[in-house]
Amino acid sequence: MQEFVNLKVHSIYSILESTLKIDRIAELASECQQKAVCLTDSNLHGSLEFCIKCIELGVKPIIGCKLAIDYKDILVPHNKNRKGNIIITVLVRSELGYKNLLKLINHSDWKNNYYVIGIKDLYKFSDGLICLIGGIGGLAWHIYNMIGPEKTNDKFNIIKDIFGNNLCIELERNMFTNPAYEEFLTKYAKKNKLIIVAINETYFESPEDINVIEILQSISKRKLTYISENNYFNDYKSMISRFSDIVEAVKNTVVISNMCNFYLKKKRIYLPTFFKNKRSEDKVLYLKSIETLEYMFYLVGKICKEIYYERILKELMIIIATNYSGYFLIVSDFTLWSKNNNVYVGPGRGSASGSLIAYCLGITNIDPMVHGLIFERFLNANRISLPDIDIDFCQNGRERVIRYIQLKYGIRNIGQIITFGSLQIRAAIKDVGRYLSIPYDTLNLLCKSIPMFDLEAASILDALDKTQLISRFLFEKIINIIIKLIGLYRHVSTHAAGLVICNVPLESNVPVVWEKENEIGIVQHSMNWVESAGLPKFDLLGLKTLTAVDEMLENIIINRIHIDLECYTDRKSFELICRGKVLGTFQFEGKGMTKHIKHIKPSSMVDLTALIALYRPGPIKHIKLYADAKWNRIKRTSLHQAVDYILDETYGIVIYQEQVMLIAQKLAGYSLSEADILRRAMAKKDKREMSVQSERFIKGAVMNGLNYDLANEIFVTLSRFADYGFNKSHAVAYSSLAYITSYLKSNFPLEFYVSNMNVEIIDPDRVSALYYDALSMGVSFVLPSIRLPTKSFIIGNNRIHFPLSVIKGLGDSIIDSIVKSMGNNKFKSLFDLCLRLDKEVITKKILESLILSGALDCFNIPRKQLVLLLKDIMICLKTKQDYNNHVKDCPMKDIEDLSLPLLYQEYLILNCYVSRCPISLIKQRNKLNTKNLCVVVNQKGSSLTIVTAKKKLDVIYKTSKRLKLGKIYEYSLEKTEGRIYCHNLVLLKENSDIS
Repeated sequence: MQEFVNLKVHSIYSILESTLKIDRIAELASECQQKAVCLTDSNLHGSLEFCIKCIELGVKPIIGCKLAIDYKDILVPHNKNRKGNIIITVLVRSELGYKNLLKLINHSDWKNNYYVIGIKDLYKFSDGLICLIGGIGGLAWHIYNMIGPEKTNDKFNIIKDIFGNNLCIELERNMFTNPAYEEFLTKYAKKNKLIIVAINETYFESPEDINVIEILQSISKRKLTYISENNYFNDYKSMISRFSDIVEAVKNTVVISNMCNFYLKKKRIYLPTFFKNKRSEDKVLYLKSIETLEYMFYLVGKICKEIYYERILKELMIIIATNYSGYFLIVSDFTLWSKNNNVYVGPGRGSASGSLIAYCLGITNIDPMVHGLIFERFLNANRISLPDIDIDFCQNGRERVIRYIQLKYGIRNIGQIITFGSLQIRAAIKDVGRYLSIPYDTLNLLCKSIPMFDLEAASILDALDKTQLISRFLFEKIINIIIKLIGLYRHVSTHAAGLVICNVPLESNVPVVWEKENEIGIVQHSMNWVESAGLPKFDLLGLKTLTAVDEMLENIIINRIHIDLECYTDRKSFELICRGKVLGTFQFEGKGMTKHIKHIKPSSMVDLTALIALYRPGPIKHIKLYADAKWNRIKRTSLHQAVDYILDETYGIVIYQEQVMLIAQKLAGYSLSEADILRRAMAKKDKREMSVQSERFIKGAVMNGLNYDLANEIFVTLSRFADYGFNKSHAVAYSSLAYITSYLKSNFPLEFYVSNMNVEIIDPDRVSALYYDALSMGVSFVLPSIRLPTKSFIIGNNRIHFPLSVIKGLGDSIIDSIVKSMGNNKFKSLFDLCLRLDKEVITKKILESLILSGALDCFNIPRKQLVLLLKDIMICLKTKQDYNNHVKDCPMKDIEDLSLPLLYQEYLILNCYVSRCPISLIKQRNKLNTKNLCVVVNQKGSSLTIVTAKKKLDVIYKTSKRLKLGKIYEYSLEKTEGRIYCHNLVLLKENSDIS
């Protein structure tokens, strides 16, 4: 082993600062024959992963962390424009040190990508930690450069008082090295008998990767001041050549590594106890399940009682044997609490829908017996891992559910989970292109050439190469950099669903950041590693579709209409889906999906389930095969007559993972638990396990009467399908929700659209799309009105009323002021409005928006007249006097013929034409055929937004000609490769007639 250890290595968890992935750090240490390696990110995100990967390769892991100390704590003068903290590095010596580091993090504030700690906390929690100071850009460097060498000794002594002999002095040599500073550090170390250690701050693997770091810095807009091509992963030889005059400093890295003897290990998961006695949990699970089953038999009159009992007892045996009764009871508890407290819960999600006990406990609404779902896909004796029960909640109610869990198990025992967004191919192309000064339009075309579903590396490279948009040399240069960028972490956020529940406070075992004292903590290990840290994970996802469905049902129930969401055979619903009228429905909207829906023409829940399973990378190519087999355009294939019944519902095509399991059971004698192992091996393409399974499958099939060649052929066929086989339990659950939204759209369009528009109200483009879709469904709308100052869409007289909140420029505070001014008495006239509105809140701009949106049409004064009177109205509003009687005596008119400019102003305010479409004016006045007419409402380069008589479209216009917005044009469209191109836009001469 070499006598050098890299003590300051940064991983990709130092966001946009390093290119080194955790497993590569362990590999590099092993390749360089270094006995240990230390991870010193500015966080502990990767600490567990790092320890596990290092141990696998026989490298000793050392946990380190960069911490920030506020300048004011160290009493050092500093530039006020500078970020207010300076950096030290601590290494964990022992378990006590790790616990103290967790306490420091728990007491810290998270600012500028660092844990910011106070000196007082450092005094309290320094035991078991080694502190490194002296590196370029750290605490010692800044103090020395700010106050000079004479005064620096005193400041160093503060840190020395805290850490004693566990304080080590770093020497770092690169282009920023200051000989005088290094001499000062050496003298201080010798005087105080401190270890001097040679370090090299490591951010990347080799010197040529410095250009990747520069790109990362351009993405983050954060400059790493003291970084150069020397900051690569150095070996012993490189460090000795750099520190030939002080070799002992290099060897001291090994001394320090020998002092550090703690690392994290994979832990067994400890579930929070639902009851103190495990036997009580088992008993309650049994009684609840059987009681619900009996009630179901009584209520619904289920047939085949024996089959249900056999299934539920089998599930109970597996759950109790694996000690997961408490897990089911915990999930059932907060799910039932949600249902009993007006938080809408989804029908199910993931493989948990295959559990009859989950159905009985109210966790899912899917009866697995009806849909032929398999429990062993979810949990089995050979797969003793934590069940993964994902629950969808109404988005607005999810926080209430989390609060309930906090109160039940303790605020400090509950945590959300951190997650990391990584650089993907399209973003990487744009980032590299900007760095290399490639034109933006060229980068856009490169990104658009990437296949939507086929994301194999070879397919992407081939697609990019075929564009021939850039030279071969530049293409290869881009690709070489992109390969290093893809997968690097770009940002940190909180996982949308993940929640951990622990028996003890989280900070005693894992790093946690608390944003506010009364808020939930964020566990600093990612979703893939929390279970390895011993924490049980629960997935609670907020789904806005459920928020919309909840509001729809509320509106329907108000009208006392009976609704059956579990019939799943409504003819109108399937007709609507087949027509492609799927905007706003769950899982089905989108151009690609609409095209495939029209191929399959779904007529049952079986088709909807298959559609959700097939519309993904890989199986999407089988959608046409499924459609052709369904409609007898081709003869269905047979894998083997003995398993035809398993594939009947999918017309001979293997779509679901459960089908693979059942085929293995039928042909090769697998148990369903064993078949799940086969399914996982196929999905992961585990060659070693696949070899074992191939032998097992063929042997079993031959024993069941198949010849060897046929058995092998079937295994190969199953392997190919299993690469992208989908979880049927999940597909059934989500197709159920997709059906529910389609049912509501076809039978209750008013409630459907008003709820969806309220859910999407902060997205004007989405609201606009729903509006035009609603018009095509025969739904009528009413303009916003000052007499109905609502913040959300409402239904009245079988029409949907626009709220004031969709008017651009009107925030909640302005609407609240209008509501307060109106009170219980509606505004009687324009003058009454001026008298009562708050002059401090309503500005000229707001008043103009109210006029142009039609919100003042209720006073029967033409908008054109109101615009001309705007100055007088503002004077009346401010003074509460109408000196010239212009406001009181405004001419009133029941019907106004709005001009094109006024209609276009309405469009700009509301993002859609609500009063009427300008094209209808042309039809009314000139009796022209309006089929090929459109209004151009927006133009950005070659991208146009046009409104036709029936819908709103985003199209591509290939010329740079500037068009007149709000005017009517004749047009023709052409579809090419899924994109809509607009040709021959000709300004209509009749525009002048209605201007």
